[in-house]
Amino acid sequence: MDDLKRLTLFDGRLNVAITGKEFGEVHPAREDFPSQFARLREITGSPSIMFPRLWFTNQVAQLVDFVTFPDVSGSPLSGFLRSTDQSDGAISGTLPIAICNADCPIGVFLTTPNGGGKRRFGLVHLGLMTMISKDGRSSILVELVKQLRSLGLRIDHFWMGFGSLSCCYGLSQEDDRWPLIQEWQRESFTVEKGPRAGQMGIDLGMIARNQLISEDVPSSRIEVDDYCTVCSGGDPEQGEHFSNLMRHGATGRNAAFVWPA
Repeated sequence: MDDLKRLTLFDGRLNVAITGKEFGEVHPAREDFPSQFARLREITGSPSIMFPRLWFTNQVAQLVDFVTFPDVSGSPLSGFLRSTDQSDGAISGTLPIAICNADCPIGVFLTTPNGGGKRRFGLVHLGLMTMISKDGRSSILVELVKQLRSLGLRIDHFWMGFGSLSCCYGLSQEDDRWPLIQEWQRESFTVEKGPRAGQMGIDLGMIARNQLISEDVPSSRIEVDDYCTVCSGGDPEQGEHFSNLMRHGATGRNAAFVWPA
């Protein structure tokens, strides 16, 4: 691959990409983030990019919730927009949206047109803990659908990818989250590769698909990509992306982002 993997989605309407190790780490806590951010702006052709402040919540922000943030030194960083509150997704009309991820997939969606004929798009962080909660919190996908309905919108297309698959990601059989997981994951898998080999595998795509279907999103409108960013389809030790599962450090993050085509 080059220094990023890029796809075009939804009949050419949106671009989505994830950086790799060749691109270098992308994390706001790094001193080189301003230069990496400038590269993302060049790729997307946009002076501003929205970065939700991830915290494994079920919250989805809108543009009004974002402000310009400084870099790690405190210097102003033009176009670096962060949500004022913790959120794990965003809805946009035109501006690109990005997160810094290591193993968690992203979900990208395009809405039906509103009364004026305009569509919205967005990105959500689809880690296990944004979709499954021991404290009874609803899934981020449930909250997304609810928020879009309040805006008079529905999901027209949904794509999920750029994260770990069940070949590399799982939990021990003793983990107390399995009853919650198995409400949505109705098949069993075994992790085949990496540090978690032999554990019970987690199919985040199956969980997301079933949750969306439960919210009346047609299955035919949901696509789950089969590319695992941990192993890149081969040996996870030689994976092309940064991975927490492979212990790539506190700031070992990729940028996963979406923008209009």
